Amino acid sequence: MVSRTQSPIDSYQLALVVNAEQQHLLYDALLPFQGIVKDIVFYVKPGTQVMVLLNCGNSATAFVLRPKMAKVAEGLKASLVQLDSLQGAQRMEFQGNLSHFPLSTAPAGGIQAAFDALRRTTSGPPALRLQFSDDADFCVAWARHVAEGAMWVPSPRPPAADAFALEVVIRTEVIAMKSAKVLRDRPPRKGSSGFWLVIEAPAELLARVERFGREQRQGRKTPTPPQADRRQEVRYETALEVRFDNLPDFATEYATNISKGGLFVRCPRPPALRTRISLNLKLPSGENVTIEAEVVHVLSPEQAAALRTSPGVGVAFGSLPAEKRERLEALLTKYNERTPKVLIAHADGAWAKKLADEFGKKKIEVVHTVNGRDAMLKLIDGFFELDLLVVQANLPDLDGKSLVDRIREQGGESGLHVVIVVDEPRQMAAMVDKMTVVLPRTLPFEQQVYMLLQRLGLSVMGR
Repeated sequence: MVSRTQSPIDSYQLALVVNAEQQHLLYDALLPFQGIVKDIVFYVKPGTQVMVLLNCGNSATAFVLRPKMAKVAEGLKASLVQLDSLQGAQRMEFQGNLSHFPLSTAPAGGIQAAFDALRRTTSGPPALRLQFSDDADFCVAWARHVAEGAMWVPSPRPPAADAFALEVVIRTEVIAMKSAKVLRDRPPRKGSSGFWLVIEAPAELLARVERFGREQRQGRKTPTPPQADRRQEVRYETALEVRFDNLPDFATEYATNISKGGLFVRCPRPPALRTRISLNLKLPSGENVTIEAEVVHVLSPEQAAALRTSPGVGVAFGSLPAEKRERLEALLTKYNERTPKVLIAHADGAWAKKLADEFGKKKIEVVHTVNGRDAMLKLIDGFFELDLLVVQANLPDLDGKSLVDRIREQGGESGLHVVIVVDEPRQMAAMVDKMTVVLPRTLPFEQQVYMLLQRLGLSVMGR
């Protein structure tokens, strides 16, 4: 429990009053305002209400945020209070109401830090902590959790409770899980003592998993649209660290794809169209290169939410000096030499071999399995290395749709491209999201190959 800290409401312009059952939705609701809201404090009545005080920096920003926060409040079935409009007795009454909230967090300086403080304040001591040496160590365990449907925890005996508080520690960073439940109806691992645990991770941890996946797949070509212009520049997926040197209010972010002409940068609060940017790009070698660029495309938080992706901006590079152009071209050449890797999970061995032969002509590495059990084992081995999963809709042992649901929903892994192979067009309803498409085997084989190469960002004529 964090010691009581009484914060004067003079520093805060808006407040949300949220019922306790909606508390788990707060992080995702407020994350788009990272960098806009200067500070947050929480006042908590355990099991009853949470009061969220928002410091917008100044009254002008608060005025702009009010209608947006009103929509947040509506979505959370919460109340929105305009603190800067409270006067006299109303203001004193509100300040007095805070004394009825037995727990509070100190000002933490940002949304992420505020939510870390909230979890420490409200969760109590964890029943279990799982320690990982770094992101890679955790992500390997998380891949097994996704592929196997639960995480195996070595232990002399399982916990007495079916559900309990769980913290994951990566290096020294402590992250509270949203939920942890013991899976008691699954037999233990052969020759090992322990228990199976199903974990629901918070959004910020899943974002780290997504970034780790991008780092492992750097250099993968982005899918080519069916009617793509042959002159269009090849775009490569990446996870390069990016900073806007002339926009100090923007946090360090990372680029999700790059081409000769520009890149796309994730950022919760995208700068406006046509904004001139001094782009500081950290190369894989550790070197930094500064490039003058301009915002040519904006993906707002609202648009990103509808597409189930991250908000950000597409920026176009300005005229590059020869030395910077050569360094960028060297990076793209290295990306272009990367060998794609595909997992084909399909019971029809003859069709899979024919497809693998076509992929081999493009120097694509192929792994083939004939059932869901083996597909899961291959996913464990190369979860963050695969570029494409081609999976049979009615795959024996674990059907393709269930496998994709496990990857996307349980694992939060949105970076793996998936093609679900169906025998009849009426099964097209199996489409899940923008990273998952459906391939009917009723199409001519040449067209099937063309469609799969598009998902790998390759053409029929050449790489």
